Amino acid sequence: MTRARDLSNLIGSGNVAGDTMTSNLSFSDNDKAIFGASNDLQIYHDGSNNRIVDSGTGSLYIQGQQAIILANADASEFYATFDVNGAATLRYDNAQKLATTSTGADITGTLTSDGLTVDGDATISSNAPTLLLNDTDNNIEHKIIGSGNGDLEISADSNNVGGLSSQILFKIDGTLRAKIGQGNEGGDISFYEATGNTAKFYWDASAERLGIGTSSPLNPLHVGTSAANTVVSYFNNTDTASGNGIMVRGGGSNSLKYVATFQDAAANTRMHILANGNVGIGTSSPTGRLDITGSSGEQLRVINTGAGASSALFQNSTSGTGSGNGLFLGVSAGVNYLWTYEDQPIVLATDNLERMRIDSSGNVGIGVTDPDSGLEVQSSASGTNSVHLSNTSSTGYGAKFVGGGNTSTRYIADFRDYSGTSKVKIDGDGNVGIGTSSPSAPLHIDGAGLGDVYSGLIENTTTDTDHYNVVRWRQGASGSATGMVGTGGSSASNTAFRNNFVVGTQTNHDLVFTSNDTERMRIDAAGRVTMPYQPAFHATRTSHVTSSGNIVFQSVNRNIGGCYNNTNGRFTAPVAGTYSFSFSTLLYTMGYNSLAQMHVNGTASYYGMSSLGTYGAFTGSYAGQGATVVVGLSAGDYVNVYFSHSGTGLHSHYTYWSGHLVG
Repeated sequence: MTRARDLSNLIGSGNVAGDTMTSNLSFSDNDKAIFGASNDLQIYHDGSNNRIVDSGTGSLYIQGQQAIILANADASEFYATFDVNGAATLRYDNAQKLATTSTGADITGTLTSDGLTVDGDATISSNAPTLLLNDTDNNIEHKIIGSGNGDLEISADSNNVGGLSSQILFKIDGTLRAKIGQGNEGGDISFYEATGNTAKFYWDASAERLGIGTSSPLNPLHVGTSAANTVVSYFNNTDTASGNGIMVRGGGSNSLKYVATFQDAAANTRMHILANGNVGIGTSSPTGRLDITGSSGEQLRVINTGAGASSALFQNSTSGTGSGNGLFLGVSAGVNYLWTYEDQPIVLATDNLERMRIDSSGNVGIGVTDPDSGLEVQSSASGTNSVHLSNTSSTGYGAKFVGGGNTSTRYIADFRDYSGTSKVKIDGDGNVGIGTSSPSAPLHIDGAGLGDVYSGLIENTTTDTDHYNVVRWRQGASGSATGMVGTGGSSASNTAFRNNFVVGTQTNHDLVFTSNDTERMRIDAAGRVTMPYQPAFHATRTSHVTSSGNIVFQSVNRNIGGCYNNTNGRFTAPVAGTYSFSFSTLLYTMGYNSLAQMHVNGTASYYGMSSLGTYGAFTGSYAGQGATVVVGLSAGDYVNVYFSHSGTGLHSHYTYWSGHLVG
């Protein structure tokens, strides 16, 4: 058969059981070679494209013994090749791009994908393997590159898109753990605490500072915490044989710069080490090798919790630096020591001058640099006495003054001024006189010759608790006026005063209180109290009041202290305190209302109100109104009475105002 239509006719008739083609079999456009009882497989040309259509059941198999190759018409360019027991290869422009291998697939060039799931290891191999992540919304490229020198490079915004601030974030289970960049494409690095909210390890790239526990480091290394009972930093060298601790270096050649400074939470300097080696505790400007400054408590405390002495040893090149050299200061076994090992004196000085010296023999000199006895006190001023105390026996007595006999005409000790006048004297009877050389009591003080002072006498010859224990003042040769300050009463029978502090007189005389050498208060022998200068006043009107306004009481009956002014009607408080005021007015016109007020500093504070008319059973022609108030005033406050009415007036002689200081 040589014609396709003839073949079709034969096949269509169903008469062909088999045949052999000896030449081409041609099909016109849309003439199909159909296979299968239900037109399952069709091969044809539709006038534009060649088609192989599998629309039946089962699969479409393309089978080859060696390889299956998809290529162009002259086989000069391959699309895909499928090798038996080998690779399945896809090509672009005849260049291989994807090939399957025994372990997976090889891709040549760039893989662009809407998503990628890798089950197992993923390997990118080249001389600089790169994983490119492209943010299509912002046209940003992020890269992970294995550089040729062995580095791993992670690059955010590698194409440097302007207007965006890229960061590299590290998260675990959705929680931020670390971040590179701080919204400014800088080199800041943050490591976060458990919640992922707060950076606790922070590198500030622009300032070149590292913060631990803070995201705002103030120094190249800033370690901080707000946790209670927490050590901020801990340095530990576990090598107990030869391990070193911390070395801090700084200060340069400027001796006033510090090597280290220690401050409390309020930025108060607690310890300061300068570059010159001076150490300050409580000061940032130490002037010595150890400078301790404080305002309360012990400034230096040395404690030895063991059995040995708690001490300090001071040495120099002269004294030597051995264990038996220098000055020892300390306490041991309940004994306090100021101990020198050298054949040298101990000198105490004030105001940069030597005041006391203990020489190498143990002699003590006060005011003298070469004492020749156990205690020698010396003064270069004329009229002074030296004091020499000496006792080398452990069973001896202390200081002892001997002399004068046992009569009052002799003295045991007499202390005199530079002119030789006796100031303090102890006579042979044991009486002590201050200001007198003839004391007549165990303690006798005489202010004669010293101006307006009072003499004093203190005495109590019994321990009977019924008796008084007071300081007595006696005036005049007869001593008739006696005052006392102390505890108890004036006699054994006056037990009501016992164990109380008493100020008073013991004779029939008044007790007077003065200030500025002027009597201010007096309590007479009967107990009556008078205060002649206590501020008080009383004033009345000399004419009727017919108009509203401040009432001026022109007639002043009494004005102690001059605090009331009858020109403006004001009382001005001389001192702060409690004051009592009373005012009274008499209205003389019927049928009107009126209001009287007491003003403090121009403000109405207290009222007295009355009406005059035909209300109720009242038919009189006069009515009174007034008030008494107690008020607290400050010094300089002023008080006056204000009157307002609606047609009435106040009678002159029956309108008055008074007040006084209560206390």
